[in-house]
Amino acid sequence: SGRNRKLVVVEGMFDALSLRKLRKEIDNIIILNSVALYHRFLDWIRGKHFEKVVLALDNDEAGLNTVKRLYKALIRDYSVSFLRYEGKDLNDYLLLKGVSVG
Repeated sequence: SGRNRKLVVVEGMFDALSLRKLRKEIDNIIILNSVALYHRFLDWIRGKHFEKVVLALDNDEAGLNTVKRLYKALIRDYSVSFLRYEGKDLNDYLLLKGVSVG
């Protein structure tokens, strides 16, 4: 169909590494480098073909607010969901579960 399966959006490099530790089968990960740069992601994804976009941002006020903004901006063109987990970010989640990224 010409569409990629799934794109997961994370905030930083450690989040991306943690995600790969949790789900080795995920190939398409994009790192925002800061939630303040979410608009650059929206510019980048325009015209890209993904079946699903998963938002895996931090569990803080900035991350949750950015999830809401991205969800509203993407839901018309993509199947959008967000990852919920314990801890402040994906690396913290792994540490809570006793798993190290390295």
